[in-house]
Amino acid sequence: MPYPSNPIETLYYTMNYVHSSIRRGLENIIKHLEESKDAIHDDLPTFVNYCLAWSHHLTMHHKLEEDFLFPVLNRTMNFSEEKDAHDVVHNKLDDLEAMLHELEIDPKKFNPDRIREQLLALKEPLFDHLDAEVEHLKPEELKKAGVNASELGHAWQRMEEAIRASMHAS
Repeated sequence: MPYPSNPIETLYYTMNYVHSSIRRGLENIIKHLEESKDAIHDDLPTFVNYCLAWSHHLTMHHKLEEDFLFPVLNRTMNFSEEKDAHDVVHNKLDDLEAMLHELEIDPKKFNPDRIREQLLALKEPLFDHLDAEVEHLKPEELKKAGVNASELGHAWQRMEEAIRASMHAS
């Protein structure tokens, strides 16, 4: 499928792509944790940094949605359930990040079963949210609700500018 030029279809296409990368990232972390406990233990900083990078990616994704996309979409639709789902996911994500930061300070606290429990507690609400959000963002749903493609396109542009600015801020 070629990359769409309509902002409504671009949003749907990109959300599918980004949500897939978020899913795969979490699935890879869980798989690695289940299959390579000894290897992780031997190189714990790399594992912790990967997990934190994945967490940062998810956090930024949700922040960008809330700051740039939801305000436009909420003019004609209701994205409060998605915002509520973000809150649930990030409460669990905060717990995971706290555990990872603990490991940065004291690697002897590495407990793969405890980390796995945290990841599995996060997985279901996250994946449910990702599925529901993509359903809500189907182009036919946005068009039926009267989402203004031009306004969405401008919000998308501002979001991309914010992404580029954050990449150059470091």
